[in-house]
Amino acid sequence: MARPLPHYAQSPSAESLLTVCLYKLAMETTEELDWCLDQLETIQTYRSVSDMASTKVQQALIL
Repeated sequence: MARPLPHYAQSPSAESLLTVCLYKLAMETTEELDWCLDQLETIQTYRSVSDMASTKVQQALIL
C-alpha cells in the first residue's frame, strides 16, 4: 500500500511553488558557478583569495 503524500505536497499550488523555488535555487547556483568560472578564467595572481572573496560579497550586497 502506497503511503499518502504529506499535506503540503497534495495541493497543486504547493507543488508549483516547490518547482518554482527549486528552479530559482538552480538558477542562483548556476550564476554562482558562472562567477567562479569567470574568476578562474581571469584570475589575477596579484590578488589574494580573500580580496576576491571580499569583492564577491560586496557585489552580492549591491544586488
